[in-house]
Amino acid sequence: MAKLKIKDLEANKGQIEGVPKNPRNINEREFEKLKESLIDDPQFTELHPILVIEHPKKKEKYIVLGGNMRTKAVKELGWENIEASIMPKDTPPEVIRARIIKHNKDYGHNDDELLQSEWDFAELKEWGIELLEESDPIEVNRSETDDYIASFTLFCTEPQKEKFTEAAKELNLVEILEKGINDASD
Repeated sequence: MAKLKIKDLEANKGQIEGVPKNPRNINEREFEKLKESLIDDPQFTELHPILVIEHPKKKEKYIVLGGNMRTKAVKELGWENIEASIMPKDTPPEVIRARIIKHNKDYGHNDDELLQSEWDFAELKEWGIELLEESDPIEVNRSETDDYIASFTLFCTEPQKEKFTEAAKELNLVEILEKGINDASD
């Protein structure tokens, strides 16, 4: 691992032969949350470094393969350096491609019921985990249901189930009500 200067980093725009440009993107709201997260815990980047490889054509420059959004965020925040894991320059393109995807892949998922019952909701929200609260509205757009009823499973708390049932009745979504709504506590 190495501490690299932000000015020496380039986003992956397909500069490496056989390696497509960075497939990740982020909306403005999530990007602001990412910046807030980095401000709150700047040491996080030391524990979760970005992934880079030496630029094939520019000396002492690196291409960011994993962590492009964090790199963009710290640049906007005015940081000068960031921790990075440097892949060997002679890494084959197929290995680079695999590592780009694996670096960004979220293999697991959260147990929302456990998070709601055992974790502090305010902290989770601060850290970017969004869970439905009992007071959150459940909305169904009628125009999306006019021509067909999509197959889906809805998990919700009992108060949300009651709200959804009322909304479904108002929208005359009889098929949904006939199939039932799964309770998150089941």
